[in-house]
Amino acid sequence: MASSNRSSGAFETQPLLQPLNELQGILFVAVVVISLPLNFRIIYIFVSRPAYRSLECYRIMTHIGLAQCLIAPGVLFQGVLKLIAYDPLNLASIAVMAFPPISRAEAILQLVLALNRLKIICQLRYSSTFHTILLVVAWTFGILFYASYFAFSSSYSISVSITEMLPTYDLSKPLSAVVRKLATTFYVVMSSATLAIYVVIIIYILY
Repeated sequence: MASSNRSSGAFETQPLLQPLNELQGILFVAVVVISLPLNFRIIYIFVSRPAYRSLECYRIMTHIGLAQCLIAPGVLFQGVLKLIAYDPLNLASIAVMAFPPISRAEAILQLVLALNRLKIICQLRYSSTFHTILLVVAWTFGILFYASYFAFSSSYSISVSITEMLPTYDLSKPLSAVVRKLATTFYVVMSSATLAIYVVIIIYILY
């Protein structure tokens, strides 16, 4: 089991696991280096070209792309951590805090995209303002959730590890288990609602 010193940024790991950790680190860094410029390019196209910018579905996809870009620093710094067994300036520990908030915000954004497609394909008549409100809710929720890790750090937090693929909640703190359960439930509900909408769309197209 890996151990860490958050104040110094130093991590220790078992020597036998070091090659695996380094391989994971290389993969993490490579994924960010390759995918992030592509994501930025796609976002630029959606924003700069009127043919895309004028359509709501592409505007929503731009929000989703931005959310994915915000997760990239955590993946990159976690990759560096796995490579050198050191977290300079605690960058990985800070950046990975964005994983739960942004992934939950993205779940709302994916729901909005599904609603947009439902509205168009099923020819529903309601104002797109509803979608805009949900976009605002998604980003507000993500920002407040992320800020809460700093405001309530004594009650719940997540930590990064060399041996873990994803950051984990620090269960030694009193509310970590509760927050983890609520966050998981929220993600499942949003994802299930999105899936249900796509099922409705498929049924509508087929019948």
